[in-house]
Amino acid sequence: MGYGCDKPIMKIKPAALFLCLLCQTASAEWVRAEPDCAMWMTPDTAARELENKAWLIGFLSGANMAFSLDADRKPFNYFEGLTNGQIYLWMDNYCRANPLSSTLYGVGELMQQRNSQ
Repeated sequence: MGYGCDKPIMKIKPAALFLCLLCQTASAEWVRAEPDCAMWMTPDTAARELENKAWLIGFLSGANMAFSLDADRKPFNYFEGLTNGQIYLWMDNYCRANPLSSTLYGVGELMQQRNSQ
């Protein structure tokens, strides 16, 4: 046999369950909702600031892919020509002007603004 098929199935199930739970626990630490503008403007740690920025660029990338076809079904890059630094600065300005808002709504505003250009 040599492929592990001779082992009782009951010994394999608990190990597989443990690995699944371990993976879910590990990923739960990294998945979180979008930062609100207060968290964007005053992150409690340097790590949170990096996490906010990573979330923003990741979400923008996903949104760009999801909505990247224009009316003629041609690819459209909402963020072409913008650096990450410019995107962070745009979000800083958005959150200063809308302190009770969320970066999620800021992304929508940025996409609308870029689409109208």
